[in-house]
Amino acid sequence: MGSSICKSDHYPINFTVKLATKNNWTAKRKIWNFKKANWDQLNKDLSKVPWNTVVGRKEPDIAWKNFKIVLFALVGKHIPSITIKNDFSAPWFDSDCFVSYRNKERAHNRLKENPTLENDLKRNVARREFKNKCNEKMRDNLYNSDDPSIITKKFSPYSALIP
Repeated sequence: MGSSICKSDHYPINFTVKLATKNNWTAKRKIWNFKKANWDQLNKDLSKVPWNTVVGRKEPDIAWKNFKIVLFALVGKHIPSITIKNDFSAPWFDSDCFVSYRNKERAHNRLKENPTLENDLKRNVARREFKNKCNEKMRDNLYNSDDPSIITKKFSPYSALIP
């Protein structure tokens, strides 16, 4: 214990693991193509659903599940899906994050063009807002995936615009 690199009564363990791994191919995922959606027919079909039968007088958990089943079936019928590569594309990165990112980049470019204290402060504020927005979206995506109040964010027509 006296001459050890670690000033502790615990001794470190060093080992090597030999493991053959396969190449990880880029994962693909399906998203809805809101640009080619048939919104009129979707609205007509949604208005024809007997909502009292689907969600009326049921336990909230059961009503929520029934609502999602009907909604996703109709969305799948009227909004085509496309397959995209998942190259560094986070599912929580939506239009709000993109707008915040664009504001941060613009503030950074203004600072490079005109390095003043005011532009530096604006850039710092934009960076902080972008970081906070992304952290908020990550938390919402992780913890609130079945929260009804977030359903509109996941169906945002602007989410198809994200690169």
